[in-house]
Amino acid sequence: MFCVSQPTRPFTIVLALLAAMTSAACDTCGGVAPPPPGPVITDATVRSCDIVLRMDGDEVPAVEFADSVRGQSIPQAPQVAISFAARADASLQGSAPFVLRFKGSPVPASIVKETCFDATGKAVEGTPVTLP
Repeated sequence: MFCVSQPTRPFTIVLALLAAMTSAACDTCGGVAPPPPGPVITDATVRSCDIVLRMDGDEVPAVEFADSVRGQSIPQAPQVAISFAARADASLQGSAPFVLRFKGSPVPASIVKETCFDATGKAVEGTPVTLP
């Protein structure tokens, strides 16, 4: 039978509390950095977009899509092509249709090309996608 002596118990409790506090204070534990804010749609007529982003660093991130859109991404360093469309015929204005998930530290991205479409499939003029 194994018994823990009384003097060891307080020490064990202190270690357990320190471990809990350390893990709760760690935002990037496990090597996964929090994602930067996603792009924002600024035009009320937008229902879908095709975008090419260029990364300023060596890593091409994974793309995680919002529940309000269906999407696909194709990484090809140092760029990533992203296509998404609204799941319902509703404006995407003000929404962030996706976020970029980096394994390392997030790096700035820039839009190389964007084409967005309205509910009828007509291309939307201008640049309705903005990056934070």
